[in-house]
Amino acid sequence: MQKRFQEIIDEQIKKPDGKLRRRLCALVFLINKLPRESGTDIGVRAEAEHLADLLVDDLLVGSTQLRQQIPGLLTKLVEDGVLMEVPNMVGKRRRYGFSQAE
Repeated sequence: MQKRFQEIIDEQIKKPDGKLRRRLCALVFLINKLPRESGTDIGVRAEAEHLADLLVDDLLVGSTQLRQQIPGLLTKLVEDGVLMEVPNMVGKRRRYGFSQAE
């Protein structure tokens, strides 16, 4: 299964904004591997805000540009069937996970 996720992630490089799409997919995959059990959950979720913060390359520049790009790319990834929106029980933030890897 992990091999299929890697293939899906690598396919993103061929698309417009491919480098960022690839980084987003890889980060969503890793975040969704984090433990969710009480006592070990650190609260990081695959939400646009968390993704932008974690993808910052230059701390002096910040994440403003990423915060503008990421929601649109996440929508495209959902439309392409790569990611899916995961229901969020708290608040109205959208969370993301991988669609069924075939």
